[in-house]
Amino acid sequence: MNIAALSHPPDVSESCVPATEEELPVDRIGQYSVADECFLWSAARELEQRCQRHHLAISPNIALLLRLQKDAQNARSMAEALLAINDLEERRAVVCQMVHEIVRLK
Repeated sequence: MNIAALSHPPDVSESCVPATEEELPVDRIGQYSVADECFLWSAARELEQRCQRHHLAISPNIALLLRLQKDAQNARSMAEALLAINDLEERRAVVCQMVHEIVRLK
C-alpha cells in the first residue's frame, strides 16, 4: 500500500458528474478505480477528517448507504463497507456521495 497516496487524497469532485449516461464508467471516477483499495481508504479517511474538523458526524445518508452502525462511523468502517459492496456501479455511486460531502466540507 502506497502511504504517500493515502496522505494526499485525489481531487475527484469534477469526475463524479459524467456528461452523458453513455460516458458513465461503471468502475471509475475520473482516473481512479473504485476497485482500488488505496483510493477507497483515502476517500474514507478524508471524509472522516473533514467531519472531525467541522465537529460533524458522518452524513446520515452516507451512513445509511454504507449500513454503518452509530458506533462504527469512522474511516475504517467506511472503507470496509465500501469493499463489501460487490456491485462496482453501486460502490461508485456511494463513493461519489462521499466525494460530494468532502467537497462540501472544505
